[in-house]
Amino acid sequence: MAKWSHIDLDSALWIIPAKEMKTQASHTIALSSYALVILQRQKQDTAKLQSVFVFPAFNSLRHLSRDRLNTALQKLANGKYKGRVTAHGFRATFRTICSLHKAELLQKGISDEVIESALAHKTDNEIKFAYEREKASLEQLRILRKI
Repeated sequence: MAKWSHIDLDSALWIIPAKEMKTQASHTIALSSYALVILQRQKQDTAKLQSVFVFPAFNSLRHLSRDRLNTALQKLANGKYKGRVTAHGFRATFRTICSLHKAELLQKGISDEVIESALAHKTDNEIKFAYEREKASLEQLRILRKI
């Protein structure tokens, strides 16, 4: 459901408004150089569709569905990943990689809070959430995207 109006290619940021997040909190994503290349190409390739969505469905005014992405992943490499890969699973993979490199990330100033913020997770600890006044800084997010 990514929208072009939320992506600033010049600043390399994707800012999702609170009203569009499950947590009802705005979410900022620092875009890697790889993501920027993909987004710039996508913008060129879909320009004629004039869609508000980054990944438009080609047969409607809507966006590409999660089911469509999962179907494509299942067909990848002649079905090699069928039943093994889902779009949402990439989030778990990211979290696992971060856990495996926790010491290195901490040396770079990336804490568990930064990782959870990158995943747009709201803490289960209501007291901690109530007192948490600041999300991960953009600089921390930019460091995380390079790792």
